[in-house]
Amino acid sequence: MANSEFLLKVADVLEAIAQEKDKLAHELDSIKLEKRKEVLAPIVEKLSFLDTNTSQDALVSKLSSLDDETLSILSRATGSDVPQLGGSVKMASATNNNNNADSSFASWILS
Repeated sequence: MANSEFLLKVADVLEAIAQEKDKLAHELDSIKLEKRKEVLAPIVEKLSFLDTNTSQDALVSKLSSLDDETLSILSRATGSDVPQLGGSVKMASATNNNNNADSSFASWILS
């Protein structure tokens, strides 16, 4: 009988672990959904002006099925992912090769 009691306890522990895993998976899905809604909101706002026949709910349902890369492209295209002013900017002459080219061009212009 001791083995059956032990197996019942193990089964209870495994069931509790499965329930906790399901709970955490549900919380993670909720967090991902909220984050996706935050990303979709500015895109839907800007696209709703282009297509006045389609409701915002229909746009949200269409856009929510997109993968992250496509959503990122749309976000940049609609201007909702614009970098802040004063952010880091890459200059064209940031590398040594470009510096050599810049100095060669400057010496050619000045000669």
